[in-house]
Amino acid sequence: MIPLYPHNIVPYLSWSKHRNIRTDIDSIDYLSWEDGLWALLEVHRIPSGSVALAPSFWCIDVMNNMRAHGLQVEVYPVDTSFQTDTQTLQAHISKHNPIILVVFHAVGIRNTLLDQDTFWQTLTTRDCIVIEDCAHQIVDVNTLHLRHPHHFVLDSWRKVLPLQGSRLYGNLQNIHMIKMSVRQVWSWDVIYIIWYWLLMHVCLYAQSIPLPKISSLCGEWAEKCMLKGYDRIGDSMRPLQTLKLFSWLRSYVDRDTIAQVKATQVVLYDNLIGDIIQNDNRLFSVKRNSHDGFHMCAYPVGLRMPEAPQIITSLRAHGLLVRAELDGCEWAQDKSVIYLPLGMHIQHHDIHAICKVFRTCVGSSALG
Repeated sequence: MIPLYPHNIVPYLSWSKHRNIRTDIDSIDYLSWEDGLWALLEVHRIPSGSVALAPSFWCIDVMNNMRAHGLQVEVYPVDTSFQTDTQTLQAHISKHNPIILVVFHAVGIRNTLLDQDTFWQTLTTRDCIVIEDCAHQIVDVNTLHLRHPHHFVLDSWRKVLPLQGSRLYGNLQNIHMIKMSVRQVWSWDVIYIIWYWLLMHVCLYAQSIPLPKISSLCGEWAEKCMLKGYDRIGDSMRPLQTLKLFSWLRSYVDRDTIAQVKATQVVLYDNLIGDIIQNDNRLFSVKRNSHDGFHMCAYPVGLRMPEAPQIITSLRAHGLLVRAELDGCEWAQDKSVIYLPLGMHIQHHDIHAICKVFRTCVGSSALG
């Protein structure tokens, strides 16, 4: 069984440290994406009941944690490729008057809103915190473009790297305010989350051993450990800090090599299963630009209802432990999406094996 999630940090690293050539952007590390958000709430003294506007394809657990921190969460629609037109978003901004606006690069596919001047013009007269959600990307600070006084970028390492942490990027003044005003804390939550993160990675490593029964069992354990950790992430009312070791390792991540490998893997998936995704009316393709392959955390396959649960069940029964991603969010009420793995932890022969399972389960009468 092939692990779906990044594990084994070694191939993700290059011991030539990447140099930050930016002098206008600073950053600070936290245990999770949500912990970075709690720091923003604290330093900006966001009053209880303030509205956060998020995409309809977004994590329900994060929304619930935001509500527990006093925010009112509203959503704006995104299409099957996780994009939103500016007119629709403008209408939702006018309706809800958010103090926080989240723009998500779902699956690492660039959200084109951020490239549209009309989007930024909508925000010029608003004292709004804009969070560019890069949870599914490996961020290169040298390519960031902050276009609003309170424009922040938040990533999430565990989605794309074998590390537990998150980095909050912003302009020098904003990050300096956070560093001076917001104290990161340690708690039993940190130990709990990192413990299950470590257990998950032990299981992922064991899952890659070519012994079917052991591999299958370890894959199931890895998924359970992942969900255990997820349940606790973001629960703290104060921002939690990650391990300094993780921050140190993050500075040696080989972004360029990882990007090239992922882009090649995306093309391989296209060649192996692109036809069945295009031609099977139970499936739909997630549109992207050619350069998005360098940044994606996974290869997405859209599933239509009501067949989606049956397809996922069949894939899992054949050893591919995919899940309905962000199940329960508004976007997923009438459709679903699964992620096939990308990254340094898999090889081309693994992708061939994954696609063989996919074609067996989806492209034949296996569901009949």
